Amino acid sequence: MSYDLTFFKISGQMPNEEGFCEDDIQIIGSPEQLKGELSSILPDLNWELALADHADYAFWQSVITDEDTWYRFHISATEPTVNYFTVRTSHRTLSRKLIPLICSRLDLVAFDMQTEDVIEVTIK
Repeated sequence: MSYDLTFFKISGQMPNEEGFCEDDIQIIGSPEQLKGELSSILPDLNWELALADHADYAFWQSVITDEDTWYRFHISATEPTVNYFTVRTSHRTLSRKLIPLICSRLDLVAFDMQTEDVIEVTIK
């Protein structure tokens, strides 16, 4: 069983409890830019291009493991720009410590798709 998080950049202030709309989300960059930024934080990432079950969708993926858990990164390779990416990890993990690190370094928020919480790290 896995645990999924979606990362994105918010324009302006965090939306209220009513949720997000498409206008709240900014473009992060190209898939190549995003892979480079993630790799600068996590140098053990080794990106592979993969095709989804339907041939019109390609994505970049990489899996890393630390003492906490495994993390599978997934970035669309189909579009010229990316406004989100996902990370899948084990549901048995307690801390998922790389999630706040990614949020703070890339100025992103993460949406926890199981608890429906938003993980936001304020950069100080």
